Amino acid sequence: MPDVLGTNKPVTARALSFINYSTGCLLELKVFDPAKDTPAEILYTILLGIAKYLMNELVKEILKMNPEKLERLANSLKEHDISTGLSCKHSGSFLGQDFKVLLQILPVALLRDFSNDQVIGTILPCFAELGRLCSLVFVRQVESGFEEYLAQVDSAVNALTRQMWITRSTSHNMIHLMEDIRRFGPALNFETEKGE
Repeated sequence: MPDVLGTNKPVTARALSFINYSTGCLLELKVFDPAKDTPAEILYTILLGIAKYLMNELVKEILKMNPEKLERLANSLKEHDISTGLSCKHSGSFLGQDFKVLLQILPVALLRDFSNDQVIGTILPCFAELGRLCSLVFVRQVESGFEEYLAQVDSAVNALTRQMWITRSTSHNMIHLMEDIRRFGPALNFETEKGE
């Protein structure tokens, strides 16, 4: 390419390409540790990870053969003005914000209406622990008792992880949530959902 830079010298196209995007330089920093400096994303770890898995397990596996219980659950959620579109044919295309709203009332509805149900009883503890974790994680600021808050987050993660072994699913990133909150502040401050 003749004189593309105004230097009276020809330049190859390769010389003009952006070989170094500068992001690779982060990996060369002695103070940058990708494991510690990249926090767990709660949108993908909790909402589109564990919550989506549990919802699919509940609707598509556990309640698939019990349409009357699925209808009862849908009606219970409608009482709280939550339009979920729960059905055996649900495509699983909830967004993160849908799971966030659903997880505010679903554990309560399950405990209230299905606490003695043997079919739902297998997954009920998972939803109860997930609801507890969400109530801790979806906060913008912790004004006092930060160490106690971190201990509660860690306890909720451990309790959920123990329950999830029953359903053979766990999320490794969730284990680092307490450390990420200690380092970066409440998880809502480093979530990506608000920008999507």
